[in-house]
Amino acid sequence: MAKALKKTRGMKRLSQWLEQEQLSMTQAAEIIGCTRVALRYILNGERGPSLRTAIAIEDATSGLRGGKVRVREWLS
Repeated sequence: MAKALKKTRGMKRLSQWLEQEQLSMTQAAEIIGCTRVALRYILNGERGPSLRTAIAIEDATSGLRGGKVRVREWLS
């Protein structure tokens, strides 16, 4: 098993978006444009998102209370 990354603000806020929108992992992955497995790895801190995925997350979360999950929030 991969070592978990330091919990970033991006992970926390992405989880909030899933809860706020009442999305399953599969639905969220489809919206973002990644696989469900990749999204699970990101949320569990097993890997960080690629730049492309981080941009897609920022675009997808524009309706999140408190603002979207910005690319820079994935930096530790």
